[in-house]
Amino acid sequence: MPNVETMEIDNQLKRYDNKDDIHQSDVEFFNLIEKISDRRQPNEIARATNLLLKFGNLRKLKMEQEQNPMKQKSFPKFILPFYKRAIELGSTLFDTKQIEKLIDELEQ
Repeated sequence: MPNVETMEIDNQLKRYDNKDDIHQSDVEFFNLIEKISDRRQPNEIARATNLLLKFGNLRKLKMEQEQNPMKQKSFPKFILPFYKRAIELGSTLFDTKQIEKLIDELEQ
Protein backbone atom coordinates (compact mmCIF):
# COMPACT_ATOMS: atom_id res chain seq x y z
CA MET A 1 0.00 0.00 0.00
CA PRO A 2 1.63 3.28 -1.08
CA ASN A 3 1.93 6.01 1.47
CA VAL A 4 0.30 9.43 1.16
CA GLU A 5 3.42 11.15 -0.19
CA THR A 6 3.82 8.53 -2.92
CA MET A 7 0.21 8.94 -3.97
CA GLU A 8 0.51 12.74 -4.02
CA ILE A 9 3.66 12.58 -6.16
CA ASP A 10 1.96 10.14 -8.51
CA ASN A 11 -1.01 12.49 -8.88
CA GLN A 12 1.26 15.47 -9.54
CA LEU A 13 3.23 13.51 -12.14
CA LYS A 14 0.00 12.51 -13.87
CA ARG A 15 -1.14 16.12 -13.89
CA TYR A 16 2.10 17.25 -15.55
CA ASP A 17 1.95 14.32 -17.99
CA ASN A 18 -1.38 15.69 -19.18
CA LYS A 19 -0.19 19.30 -19.50
CA ASP A 20 0.92 20.53 -22.90
CA ASP A 21 3.46 22.95 -21.45
CA ILE A 22 4.43 24.75 -18.26
CA HIS A 23 5.77 28.19 -17.48
CA GLN A 24 9.49 28.57 -16.95
CA SER A 25 8.75 29.84 -13.45
CA ASP A 26 6.51 26.91 -12.43
CA VAL A 27 7.79 26.62 -8.87
CA GLU A 28 5.45 23.73 -8.08
CA PHE A 29 6.93 21.66 -10.91
CA PHE A 30 10.51 22.26 -9.87
CA ASN A 31 9.65 21.56 -6.22
CA LEU A 32 8.18 18.25 -7.36
CA ILE A 33 11.38 17.45 -9.28
CA GLU A 34 13.44 18.27 -6.19
CA LYS A 35 11.28 16.09 -3.96
CA ILE A 36 11.60 13.20 -6.43
CA SER A 37 15.35 13.70 -6.53
CA ASP A 38 15.51 13.48 -2.74
CA ARG A 39 13.34 10.35 -2.58
CA ARG A 40 15.39 8.46 -5.20
CA GLN A 41 12.57 6.18 -6.29
CA PRO A 42 13.55 4.84 -9.76
CA ASN A 43 10.03 4.90 -11.23
CA GLU A 44 9.47 8.50 -10.07
CA ILE A 45 12.89 9.54 -11.37
CA ALA A 46 12.14 8.00 -14.77
CA ARG A 47 8.80 9.79 -15.02
CA ALA A 48 10.25 13.11 -13.86
CA THR A 49 13.17 12.84 -16.31
CA ASN A 50 10.72 12.21 -19.14
CA LEU A 51 8.74 15.30 -18.11
CA LEU A 52 11.88 17.44 -18.09
CA LEU A 53 12.72 16.19 -21.57
CA LYS A 54 9.16 16.74 -22.75
CA PHE A 55 9.12 20.38 -21.66
CA GLY A 56 12.67 20.97 -22.90
CA ASN A 57 11.78 19.49 -26.29
CA LEU A 58 8.68 21.69 -26.52
CA ARG A 59 10.83 24.76 -26.05
CA LYS A 60 13.36 23.49 -28.58
CA LEU A 61 10.55 23.00 -31.10
CA LYS A 62 9.35 26.57 -30.47
CA MET A 63 12.92 27.78 -31.03
CA GLU A 64 13.13 25.94 -34.34
CA GLN A 65 9.80 27.40 -35.46
CA GLU A 66 10.70 30.96 -34.44
CA GLN A 67 11.22 33.20 -37.48
CA ASN A 68 12.97 36.06 -35.69
CA PRO A 69 16.70 35.22 -35.39
CA MET A 70 17.11 37.46 -32.35
CA LYS A 71 14.33 35.70 -30.46
CA GLN A 72 15.65 32.35 -31.62
CA LYS A 73 19.04 33.10 -29.99
CA SER A 74 17.35 33.69 -26.63
CA PHE A 75 15.69 30.26 -26.45
CA PRO A 76 18.67 28.16 -25.27
CA LYS A 77 18.70 29.84 -21.87
CA PHE A 78 15.14 28.54 -21.36
CA ILE A 79 15.80 25.08 -22.79
CA LEU A 80 19.13 24.20 -21.17
CA PRO A 81 17.89 24.06 -17.54
CA PHE A 82 15.40 21.33 -18.47
CA TYR A 83 17.99 19.22 -20.29
CA LYS A 84 20.68 19.70 -17.65
CA ARG A 85 18.31 18.78 -14.84
CA ALA A 86 17.18 15.72 -16.83
CA ILE A 87 20.81 14.56 -16.99
CA GLU A 88 21.34 15.19 -13.27
CA LEU A 89 18.20 13.34 -12.33
CA GLY A 90 18.12 10.48 -14.82
CA SER A 91 21.76 9.70 -15.57
CA THR A 92 21.63 6.51 -13.48
CA LEU A 93 18.62 5.18 -15.42
CA PHE A 94 19.09 6.49 -18.96
CA ASP A 95 21.79 6.87 -21.57
CA THR A 96 22.31 10.63 -21.65
CA LYS A 97 24.48 10.90 -24.78
CA GLN A 98 21.60 12.26 -26.89
CA ILE A 99 20.76 14.91 -24.29
CA GLU A 100 24.40 15.88 -23.93
CA LYS A 101 24.61 16.28 -27.71
CA LEU A 102 21.57 18.58 -27.65
CA ILE A 103 23.12 20.63 -24.85
CA ASP A 104 26.35 21.01 -26.84
CA GLU A 105 24.39 22.19 -29.88
CA LEU A 106 22.42 24.71 -27.84
CA GLU A 107 25.49 26.08 -26.07
CA GLN A 108 27.19 26.95 -29.38
